[in-house]
Amino acid sequence: MSKHKVVGDLSKPLALFLMILAAQGLYFAAPRIPLMFSRLEVSILNPVCQEIYPVQVTLDERPLTNLEEANFEVSVDDRPAHFKLIRNRTIDALLLLDTSGSMAPPSKIEAGKNMTRWIGDTVIASGGKIALIAFNDQVETQSDWTDSTDVLNSAIDGLQGSGSTRLWDAMTEAVPYLQAMRTSRPCELTALVVISDFEDTASLTSEDQALNALEGTGVVGIPIVYGSFVDASLVSAEHVAQATRGRLLRASEAQEAILQLQRLLDSIYYLAIEQRGHMRITVSYGERTGSDEIDS
Repeated sequence: MSKHKVVGDLSKPLALFLMILAAQGLYFAAPRIPLMFSRLEVSILNPVCQEIYPVQVTLDERPLTNLEEANFEVSVDDRPAHFKLIRNRTIDALLLLDTSGSMAPPSKIEAGKNMTRWIGDTVIASGGKIALIAFNDQVETQSDWTDSTDVLNSAIDGLQGSGSTRLWDAMTEAVPYLQAMRTSRPCELTALVVISDFEDTASLTSEDQALNALEGTGVVGIPIVYGSFVDASLVSAEHVAQATRGRLLRASEAQEAILQLQRLLDSIYYLAIEQRGHMRITVSYGERTGSDEIDS
């Protein structure tokens, strides 16, 4: 028989004590937890001219819009390189607007038209030009390159949703327009903005053919997937972004898409770098760093 007197089960008080200590540790560590798990991503987009490199920076997949030159470092062939941060770049944009039957509900087609108007205003305000191609059963150029909001709005006003979707045909037919703009204005960023649910139903061109044609244009693709998860293809849209070193946006409301696009444009930084070779651009923000590489 044990000579020790049992006064109670100490396991529960001990567990409670350990829980209190753990909670206090979490409390004091809380300010550092976001730093430990946050992810800073740096993406070099398609260069413009031969020395200007657009760089898009995100933190936890959210665009960073407040960086300065001191946040960047550049090396070429593993040696520090001189660079200059350039602001207020001109943007040219070719917009492909899905006007098929899936966009027919008034709220959807009007949302697409409102996004188009906002993009046109933003591009023209930057000193750039915009062109508009609408696609359903047909692929039709509604407006060639213009810097007139009146011309663009006139082209938008009469659009209605009906018919099938020739997404890949529209992208293929957009290539000559993009090449012409890149040739005439090689030192400006040219964007291909596609507003669609990305559910192709009638193209004669395959997805691979369209993406291969886009890869050589030097444009930055911004696919805006508009619609619910049920009736939209994120996979096809991501393929467009990857083929053009661009960015995928996902929205169910026009205002949400516009806000995302504005933050995306604000988070693109233009670095003028004259040296050539294997380039590495590194961004530091607080305690986090990220980088991307490209052969220039």
